[in-house]
Amino acid sequence: MVTLLTVPACAGRDRPPERAAPGAATEPLIDATLRRQLPSAQWRTTTTPHFRLHTRTGSSTERRLGTLRDTAEAARSVVLHELGISDSSQSARVDLVFADTRAEMQQLIGQPASGMVPNAPPRVAFLLAGADYRPLFRHELTHVYTLAAWGSPPPSAAWLSEGLATWATGACGGISVDARASDLARSGALVPLPELLRRFRSLPEPVAYVAAGSAVGFLLRRDSTGAIVRALWRAPAAAHNRGFSALFGPEGAEFERAWRAHLATVPAQSVDTIAILRDGC
Repeated sequence: MVTLLTVPACAGRDRPPERAAPGAATEPLIDATLRRQLPSAQWRTTTTPHFRLHTRTGSSTERRLGTLRDTAEAARSVVLHELGISDSSQSARVDLVFADTRAEMQQLIGQPASGMVPNAPPRVAFLLAGADYRPLFRHELTHVYTLAAWGSPPPSAAWLSEGLATWATGACGGISVDARASDLARSGALVPLPELLRRFRSLPEPVAYVAAGSAVGFLLRRDSTGAIVRALWRAPAAAHNRGFSALFGPEGAEFERAWRAHLATVPAQSVDTIAILRDGC
């Protein structure tokens, strides 16, 4: 059990800095993937201090390369700071593969998503970044760096992984995740936390991700060191499979009451889902 008052001594430790050549093993795999998934395309690779950016030649993403490069580096700094992960432990470059359209994302990753970070190869993110679309850098880089620093959580901890990434994204469409969660609470759509953990993948995505993002953010405000979140991340699969009470212990009910009381003080705001799908965050 990982209670809100007891944290294992190892919970605050990241993995030691990697000593392999930064991203060297990943590059051939990415090149092979791009050739296989989009065989007719030519790709340009641009290297920055912390990334390799892959853009299709002649694409709108290639024309926006300077902006994408600078935004990626800025997002990295924010994410590592917010997660409490040391910069020096994450020196290996990350491969960022950009797609112009959701149809290209379908070809690259098998679904028309706005972004995806595979479990393998490591340190790779695919991002939708076409003309006028704001890529979800902070969301996907949260996945990249938590996997690199903390390892892979159990599948049943998806609520924590996606909640952390949603919280780290910040405001979407100018509206905070707490304001969106407050709107869910006002409409009666905000499910209890035990149900959120149990049904995370089957709930509507706007409900599941917003609720998880707000709850994780509230947990981080109560424990600014992030040690409890890291302990939850590293909790055994059996604990995650048993659900909320196994993870949060007797303090869980009080935590949910405090979280909902906090949301009651936040002005409720809803987002234009169509605009988010069209424009990004």
